[in-house]
Amino acid sequence: MNDVRRPTRAVQRQQTAARILAAARLLFSENGYDRTTVRAVAAAAHVDPRLVMHYFGSKAALFHQAMDLSTTGEISGTPDEVVEHVLASLQASLQDEPVASLAVLRSMLTHPDAAAGVRENTAQQLDQ
Repeated sequence: MNDVRRPTRAVQRQQTAARILAAARLLFSENGYDRTTVRAVAAAAHVDPRLVMHYFGSKAALFHQAMDLSTTGEISGTPDEVVEHVLASLQASLQDEPVASLAVLRSMLTHPDAAAGVRENTAQQLDQ
């Protein structure tokens, strides 16, 4: 008897969300925010478009989570040290996560909401 266990529902949900995020990162980087549709993300992730909305609520929320526009914690130090930290973080992002970085850069140039998210993130870092 073959003892292959199916993943639990929680694991299946995590896998589905991860597939959607991976597809979104790729499509946002290739097409930018405006030309990426929820239906295209769903098709690339092999899920129903309603699942994308169920997991993420909106295209903007999907973009925000796919690009992880949240701050990376408090930055402290002199202004020169903060600049060095921000530049090092940008360099690491471009090297380690080129698809997500390209998606953010392309989308912030073509879509006001994406640009606003980047400005908000940057403003929070500058305020620190």
